[in-house]
Amino acid sequence: MITRRPTRSDVAGHLTTAIAAFDTAQLRGPQALSRLDLATAHLHVGDPEQAAELAMQALALTAEHRFESVHQRTHQFLAAAHPLHHHPRLQDVADLVAERAHPGATPPAGLRSPT
Repeated sequence: MITRRPTRSDVAGHLTTAIAAFDTAQLRGPQALSRLDLATAHLHVGDPEQAAELAMQALALTAEHRFESVHQRTHQFLAAAHPLHHHPRLQDVADLVAERAHPGATPPAGLRSPT
């Protein structure tokens, strides 16, 4: 039996379906993680604006609680976004992550995220 590899379109479709289900169930962690995964997929197809929007949504969903998995996935997103560090909306994501990690600190330039 020959199986085909999923395309980016397939992945985006599955993530969109998952996001809808997690939104209905109001599962904050999975909502955020799925949005970060979809955001990363948007980076790979050259859509940094939508990627940043999804990442900001993920961070907003988890603003009241720290989910270690969301924290780690956000850093993975920022690493993937590094080649596009000049994009202002992606820098907004990096700035928000830096602010959450160190309230009151000056955020780093170029999408460097704090550890």
